[in-house]
Amino acid sequence: MKKKFGIVAILVIAMMMGATALAEEYTYKIYYDAAPGNGYWQRNTKSTETSVDLDMTMNFAEGQGPSLAGHRFTGQWKDSDGNIYENGDTVHLTAENPTIWLYAQYEKIETTCDREGHDWVYTPASDTTHKVSCSRESECHYQPTYEWHTDNAAGTACEKCGAYKYRLTLIGFGGSQMGGSTTYSGADTCAISVPQTIPTCSGGTFDHWMDGSGQYRAGDKYTLTAGNPTATLYAVFSHEGACSGDASANCTEYGTCQYCRKPYLDPDNHSFTDKASNELASPATCTEAAQYYAECDRCGVVSKTETVAVGDPLNHSFTDKPSNELASAATCTEAAKYYVQCDRCDEVSDTATVAVGEAKGHVEVTVPGIAPTCTSTGLTAG
Repeated sequence: MKKKFGIVAILVIAMMMGATALAEEYTYKIYYDAAPGNGYWQRNTKSTETSVDLDMTMNFAEGQGPSLAGHRFTGQWKDSDGNIYENGDTVHLTAENPTIWLYAQYEKIETTCDREGHDWVYTPASDTTHKVSCSRESECHYQPTYEWHTDNAAGTACEKCGAYKYRLTLIGFGGSQMGGSTTYSGADTCAISVPQTIPTCSGGTFDHWMDGSGQYRAGDKYTLTAGNPTATLYAVFSHEGACSGDASANCTEYGTCQYCRKPYLDPDNHSFTDKASNELASPATCTEAAQYYAECDRCGVVSKTETVAVGDPLNHSFTDKPSNELASAATCTEAAKYYVQCDRCDEVSDTATVAVGEAKGHVEVTVPGIAPTCTSTGLTAG
């Protein structure tokens, strides 16, 4: 019997040990999140129970507890459902929901900026942005941000951070703008690389860029200063034939060639307005003033085609020159009258006349006599 009892006991103990080995073990976790980016703590507990109550006792060493710049830890924690926990509370976890996140709660520490607003400071950060910070950052813990530069009214600098706006503009053939390069910098000088842009035109071949004092090609550095933050480069082309393209070029005033950018005169671009020379083009007539060839206002060259009226017309002179237009035929007592023709032209007057020839005079006629009748008196011849 003792032997049989021993065997049974051994079997019972083995069965109990097997049952214990087969029981599922759960890991329960509490995550304490101090603040985004400030790390977290973790408490793990293992249990075969399908639910546990874990206490919230947290004893931090001085300076090791939750912290958030500009804030004071309230001693409370909040879960995702909004439940509040304090030190000493318990957290109920189950096998179905074995993990919980608790978030430290803070209250804002009032600063000068809260009362008076931030004291903004703008600092150049790149060729396109500046940093925005607060001068009391150590107190208010404002996190710097970045903004695009904003031009001042003159367009020469950022109105907030003061970075100079350095701009190099390219002008191609015919004055067309071809872009360029713009950058902002707080430095007093800025070296900008000449872009790889290659302008084209009909009648010329691109050679280089120029600013009036020097020649530049792609990749060259062009230095701008705070005193002169902008510059313009003009495309220069080699060409054949005479310079052209500038309407301001004339016989005495230089223009700039649209191709080679060199100064040139245009001898054919005279200014013939109302200045008369001494060369008579046509004398005055009855109806038109004398015409003299015009003289250039700038250089004195006399035009061969442009004329200027000088003086007044002569007007007609109707004196005693008869025309072929009869005004009245001759009579016994008056000569024939013809309309007067101008002494200088063929114009005939509508009113003035001149006598031509002599009057016809009278002609005597003999009338034969008539014998008297019973009823009328006779007439003698004569």
